[in-house]
Amino acid sequence: MSIKNTFISFLLLIGLVLSACDSSPVFPIEPKVEFIDIQPRTVRHFQDSIVVTIKFQDGDGNVGALIDGDINLQLIDERYKLGILTLEQATNGYSLPNLTPDARNPSIQGEISVTIPLTVNTGVNMEEEVRYQIKLWDRAGNLAGPIDGNPDNAVYTDFITVYR
Repeated sequence: MSIKNTFISFLLLIGLVLSACDSSPVFPIEPKVEFIDIQPRTVRHFQDSIVVTIKFQDGDGNVGALIDGDINLQLIDERYKLGILTLEQATNGYSLPNLTPDARNPSIQGEISVTIPLTVNTGVNMEEEVRYQIKLWDRAGNLAGPIDGNPDNAVYTDFITVYR
């Protein structure tokens, strides 16, 4: 191999190493969230748990609680908008652990599953359709917008049915 080819190979290798050390975010620094799944689709009043799975992305990797116990994920039962539940009754809060990586590039993404222990049929009907609004904040206080760019900036689960 000639000195010229060796030099070009060396420059390419240096370029690859430098590009691998890039610390710029892959995603925007404001978190993004997407609904993945809710199970089961039918539940019994005050008996069944619900598992909600979401996908998240964050460019600066600061998703997770600043202090253990801080609420940074909420699933809000949409029936509060009808006046059936208060906002406090409708809100299920979660404290996600600090998810910041010890890497040069802080961008993170992944899936989170959380459990809503019980839900209630409010007695308006024998079966009620329920969905939850998903709210996720990073440690900078940025509210996650939808990954798909939904213009109303809100993310919701699919509907489930709650039987009495």
